[in-house]
Amino acid sequence: MIYIKRILKKQNIKFLLIGILSAIIIFFIVGIPSDVIPNKRYTRMIPATGLDMFFLFSISIMLGIYIGLFFYLKKQRQKQKNAATYIGAAGGTLAIFCPTCIQFLVLIFGTAALMTYLEPLRPYIGFLSIALIGFGLYREIGIIKRCKKCMSHKKGGKRR
Repeated sequence: MIYIKRILKKQNIKFLLIGILSAIIIFFIVGIPSDVIPNKRYTRMIPATGLDMFFLFSISIMLGIYIGLFFYLKKQRQKQKNAATYIGAAGGTLAIFCPTCIQFLVLIFGTAALMTYLEPLRPYIGFLSIALIGFGLYREIGIIKRCKKCMSHKKGGKRR
């Protein structure tokens, strides 16, 4: 908690705004074409469930936080290699969309195979994606904790 308070200094508010804005953009970019957010342009072959909305909401918030931290660490010139978050984002998108709506997968595997094999696995893919993005956030926060340029660590001493 102390690290979060130090990050949210006045000069770092722009990274918080980048994270919030990216979470909102991800929410709408994924939610509208997947028809989790109801609209007239796109239709979904399988009705959206509450689990789809949960995945959309949690993944967009977590990716927004990750993007804000990414730009913060980029400013501090810290190296970042975090494939877990990228795989989690791709898996989360796969978990939110209905299998027959992803035309590339329908072209490769066919509708019957997707409905038989992928549809029952979507909740597991969604939870695994949340875990992978969470692990990526854990690693980013670990980089910030170890970074000497990111925060000024005060050495604790005895009070008199």
